[in-house]
Amino acid sequence: MEIPATTAPSLNREKYNVLIEFAYKHLDFQIAELKSVLLLNGIVFGNKDQCEIVPLPSDHECVNTTVDAKNTSRAPKGNYGTARRPFVILSLPMDSNLVPTAMKKEGDDDVTNQPNDIGTILLSRSTLVRSVMELWGVGKSIKSCAQNTKAWTNKKNSIGQSIFRRNSLPSKSWKLTVHTLGAKYTREEQMEMRSPFSFLQFPGTVKMTDPDNEFVLIREIELDAMGSPLYPRHGLGKAIIPENDKRPPIACYFGRALGVLEAPKDAVILKNIASRGGNILDQQAWTRNCLLL
Repeated sequence: MEIPATTAPSLNREKYNVLIEFAYKHLDFQIAELKSVLLLNGIVFGNKDQCEIVPLPSDHECVNTTVDAKNTSRAPKGNYGTARRPFVILSLPMDSNLVPTAMKKEGDDDVTNQPNDIGTILLSRSTLVRSVMELWGVGKSIKSCAQNTKAWTNKKNSIGQSIFRRNSLPSKSWKLTVHTLGAKYTREEQMEMRSPFSFLQFPGTVKMTDPDNEFVLIREIELDAMGSPLYPRHGLGKAIIPENDKRPPIACYFGRALGVLEAPKDAVILKNIASRGGNILDQQAWTRNCLLL
């Protein structure tokens, strides 16, 4: 299923929005599996009162990256349209039992995720989901994403302000990860990307390993059919390719990680099958079979 895109994000800020990143290899199955997992938890996908999809932001044409799987150094000629993108935005009512903070009261210090929140459920039961993020801001550039985040977290008596306060306590350690989908940036360049979000001023201790909260800035770019950058930033000898480096992102997202899968789930399970002496199935066939269960 092709994920819709729009020139401007249309998030309902009175709802709980999450960004889901899928394994790029199996994009054709992502929505089917997502529907199944949600239905197992009593949530009807596509029902605006339970769970609905929000179009991804985009303001420029993207190459249809299914055209050329071998040539990752340049885009295929022609055949323009909506790119295959590994992200989906879901919008849930704040009273949904899948919302981690739905049952919390203002001022409650304990904001740890519930065993049945959307992040825990998707990462434990889905084979295709790589990460789930509580979406605080979205934009077509890092700057506009930061502005969107600031507007949401600063609005008085809003859901955004309440969620921000619960996750910016002095007792909560944190870190901010920059996710660039395979494009390489120096530490200094990543610090520059983080700087527009300095207004958040989290009071807790920065902790790079196992913090209480991991905040993530995602810079989405066009990917080829194998999930690598379609317009690589670096060429031979790690030299920067100026025309590729100037390309704007498709979209940028900022939020709090609800969960991240460290290794592909199908690879882990197939390894377990092998250790028991079973036959190794083709990974794509195995995934298709799982979706039929």
